[in-house]
Order: sequence, then structure tokens, then C-alpha cells
Amino acid sequence: MVIDAFAVGEDDPGSPRQPGYLIEGAAGPLIAPQMRDRWKAYLAGPQSGDQSNPMDLYKNVLAIQSGGEVLEPERTEDLSSQMGESLRDAGTFYELTFNPPAAAHPDERHNIEVEVTHPGLSAHTSAGYYDYPFYNDHGRDYGRSLQAITDRLGVPGPPGEQISADPPPSNAVQQQTLSSAVGYLQRTIPMLPDFFATRTTVQYGEISPGREAQQEQPEIPLHVVARSTASVLYRDGAEIVDVFSGKSRETDRALETYGTFGPLLSAVQSALNLSGAVTWHRWEQDPDGRRAVFNYVVSSAFSKYNVMGCCLPDGGGRRGFTVMPGYRGEIALDPATGAILRVELDADLQGFVPADRSDMMVSYGPVQIGGKTYILPMRSISMVRRRSVWDLWEWGEGFRTWGPYETSINVFTFTDYHMFRASSRILRGPPGR
Repeated sequence: MVIDAFAVGEDDPGSPRQPGYLIEGAAGPLIAPQMRDRWKAYLAGPQSGDQSNPMDLYKNVLAIQSGGEVLEPERTEDLSSQMGESLRDAGTFYELTFNPPAAAHPDERHNIEVEVTHPGLSAHTSAGYYDYPFYNDHGRDYGRSLQAITDRLGVPGPPGEQISADPPPSNAVQQQTLSSAVGYLQRTIPMLPDFFATRTTVQYGEISPGREAQQEQPEIPLHVVARSTASVLYRDGAEIVDVFSGKSRETDRALETYGTFGPLLSAVQSALNLSGAVTWHRWEQDPDGRRAVFNYVVSSAFSKYNVMGCCLPDGGGRRGFTVMPGYRGEIALDPATGAILRVELDADLQGFVPADRSDMMVSYGPVQIGGKTYILPMRSISMVRRRSVWDLWEWGEGFRTWGPYETSINVFTFTDYHMFRASSRILRGPPGR
């Protein structure tokens, strides 16, 4: 937005409400000291809020800072002509794109200068901008591995996993293992019985420092936000959380995870069905035997993974977002049966502003249900790193804008698997009844 300022009569002492008028002495008269000279001292913009002055919002200052024009005082009788010149200038414009340097602190001032090499031409541009260190992680290094994060939080991983130095199998054996995995997914997921499981959740969250609404928000690093227990029902291929207990805080910042039982494996199945998407990675040694670990990469064109969240700063600040990005990760398989024993999925959210990370890892193990053994989730860890939405208020006016990125993590543990079914008995009453 470009502002042009046209006004006359500002040197009139009878207009004391104009910015820039000074009070000389405790009871001295209001005077207007050469406004055209005083406001130019504020064109550089304050370096911080502590250095701000009402004159920083004077219309002439805002006009020049936006790349606009200010009425020349000696041409006050030629107001319409100057307006016409500004309208003609509006028909010629340019766009500049640049990568801003990383801001070291909130509201860091950056000046902009445009140099024109052609003689006789001048460029009007915004004088500068204020930036916030949104695009770094406050010096934290979470790493790309979910296991590294859980180690940092002290969350135990699947027991006994060790990287094996055994040589990789032949290409034929690798293809046979992957074919077994495809068959396992085609047979197992549709045949899962309806069942209940108890899901214990520990939610972690963080709050980044800054100024939200009219209060300073202190930094709160990753911490336990809530603990809860839910009864998860898996029925007809759908995952339903039907009971929730426990106290939850910071609900607007909470992470909700869906798809641990079925949809996540569907995303893996699409990778297995894509030519060249899955490649050998390594062997892992587990107490129950060796695991074959493969890497996989799926582009957004074939994505089966949905990332949704709240909120965007638009409108009422409650609009959500959704995207189906590409993804990559690891699959740990039982080489004998093709059973999925561990899945890690990392979404490719590069360039997506509302969230720049959405990862999930699930470890599976044998579970007895109704006298049969199934490979079902034992532990699930999901993580999202998304930008918060802040309400900023000054002088009774407010607007919403992006806040810093904040990380949320869910750690699920699944226990007490049992069939979803009812039983009944017919009781015989006394004779004649």
C-alpha cells in the first residue's frame, strides 16, 4: 500500500490536535514549529518500541515510508495538479523480491534502499520493515528423527532395536520382502476385527516468547501439557475415540492425531505400490529376530497423508488449513511374513507457512484378541511444528498476525486390547414362568 499525503493549513496554531505541535512550558502556548522540517527527522523509523514517538505515525512520515508523496508546501494552491501527478505515478510500479536476513530479536528494524542505474529515474519504495525471528527455531536443534526427540524427552523407544552390520539381501530377496508387505497390508487391514484399546496420552507443548494481545508472553520450553486416558474403538476400518478423561490445558495449541491404526498404513501401502519409491536401508536386530528396514519417498501427486490445523490469521482467526504434502520415512518389516513392525512418516512441508513439520512414528507388536494374534500399535509418537496466531492490540485497535513457530508432541501408549462385542445368557426361571 502506497500513501500520498495532501493537506493544507497545518501551520495554523488553531489546530493543536495535529501531531507535532509542542507545549512549551507548563502553561505555555501551543505552537506549530515548521512542520515540514520537524517530521522529516522521523523518517528512519524507531529501532524499538521504547524509541517510538507519536510523530512516527504522522501521515507525512507514513507516506514517505510507504513510497508515496507529500504535498510540496510551496505549491498549496496547486493541490489538484499534485494529486493528478500521484495518480499518474500509480500507473507505473515494480515488484521487488528478496530473502530477508534472519531477525535476531522481535520487531527488528530493517531499512530498504533501492538504487536505480538509469539516469533521470528515481524509485519510490517502502523505507523499511520490522521482522520477527519466525523462521528459526530459537536456537533449538530437534533433529530430523522422531527418535532423537523422544530420547530428548526421556520417552523410551521400542525395546532392543539395534542397527545390524549384516550385508543387505539381494535385490530379489528385497523385492520378495516388499511383495510380502503388500500382501500383508491387503490381507490384514481389511480383516482386522472390531476391538477396543486403552490409549494413554502424554501431550507436550511449548510457547515461544513474544507479545500477544497486551501482555508479554514468557518463553515456556517443551513441557507436559496434559495427560489423559481414552478408550479407542476400531470398527469397520474407522478409528473412534469415544471416552476422554483427564485434565487438558492449552486446548487451542493441542495436537490431535488420527490414523494410527489404519490410515497411516494406507499411506505406506501407496508407497509400496509406487515403482522406485522404496529402497533398501539396513537390518535391525530385535529380540524377536531381524527386521528389514526400507526407506520410502512419495511425492505430493501420490500423497495419502493429510495435514490439517488451526488457525490462519485471516478473518475471525479460526479458519483452519489443510494440505496433502509429499512424505518420506522408514518401514521396518518382518522379512519372513512382511508384517509392518515400525513406520516413520515425515511430511514434506517446505514452503508451507502454517506448518513446517508434521511427523509420525508408530511401533507395532503382537496382540492377542479373541484367541488370535494380530500385529497392532503398541506406541505412537506424532509431532507438528506450526506457526501460532497472535492478537496484537495498540490504542484500542487489534489485528491478528502470524506468531512464532511452536512444537506440539503426542506420545501414545496402547494397552488392554479386547474384542468389541456383546454377550448374553438365557436364564431359566422357576417352572411355569
